[in-house]
Amino acid sequence: MGQRQSELTDSDQARKNEDWNPSLEDIELTKSMLIYRFKLPIEVVDDILSLAEYWSSDELVYDQLLTIYESRRVLIRIDDLFEELDYLHLVRPVGFLSEEEKFEEVIRSRKQYSLKLKRIQWKINAHDQGWSSYPADHGTFRNSWTWFEAMVTADGDSQDLSQSSDQEDWHQICKNFHAVSEFREQTIIWKPDHSILKKINQALLDRLSNDGNSNNSFLKIGITVRAVAQFPGWANTIQRVKCQFFYSI
Repeated sequence: MGQRQSELTDSDQARKNEDWNPSLEDIELTKSMLIYRFKLPIEVVDDILSLAEYWSSDELVYDQLLTIYESRRVLIRIDDLFEELDYLHLVRPVGFLSEEEKFEEVIRSRKQYSLKLKRIQWKINAHDQGWSSYPADHGTFRNSWTWFEAMVTADGDSQDLSQSSDQEDWHQICKNFHAVSEFREQTIIWKPDHSILKKINQALLDRLSNDGNSNNSFLKIGITVRAVAQFPGWANTIQRVKCQFFYSI
C-alpha cells in the first residue's frame, strides 16, 4: 500500500512539474544566473533556454458547443494582444528574493523586456456533419470543406471578419476529418517561421524600439479565429478551441 501511494505521489509531482509555467521574472533570473555566474555568452544562454523550451505562456479558449452551417463564425477575437495577454505587457522586473540579490541590479537595469513569440499551439475539438457523397475521402482531410483559420489584425481593424471571404490574410489552422461524426482533437503547432508569428514579433520589436509612436509600427495588433463550413450540406460542430502562446525574452 505504501509503495502504491509513493508511485501516485511521484506521478502527481511529475504532472505538476509538467504544467509549471515560468514567469518572465523566472526566465530573466535564469538568464542572468547563466550569464553572470557561469560566464556564458548570451547567444549560448538563448540556445540553452530555447532547446529546453523554457518559455512562459498565455492562452485564449473558446469553450462552448456550437454548430455552423454553410457559413463562417468568429470564435475568438482579441483586438489588442498587448493589453489582453499578460506576456505582451512590456513591464519592468519586480525584484527577487534575498538569495538572488547579486543579480538584482542587472535585472532591474533592463528598461523593458525584449519579447519573442516562440510558438502558437492550437488544440481543436470538432467534427463535420458525419456524411458525404465521397466515401473514398471519408476519414481523411481530402475534400474536407469545414476548417478553422486565423488572421492578425492591426490597429483595431473594424471590418466584419465573420463573413469576409477574402482569404489573402487568413491562415488555415486545420481541417476537420471528412465525414467523421465523432469529436476529434487535433494539435497544431506554429513555429517562429510562420508568417503570423513573424508579423506579431515584428510588431513587438517595433513597439519596443519606437514605443508605439512610429508610423511604421502597429499601435494595436490582434488575432481573430473563426470556424468555416464552406458549402451547402456541410456543418462544423465545435466543442473547444484553445490557442496557447509561448514566449521568451
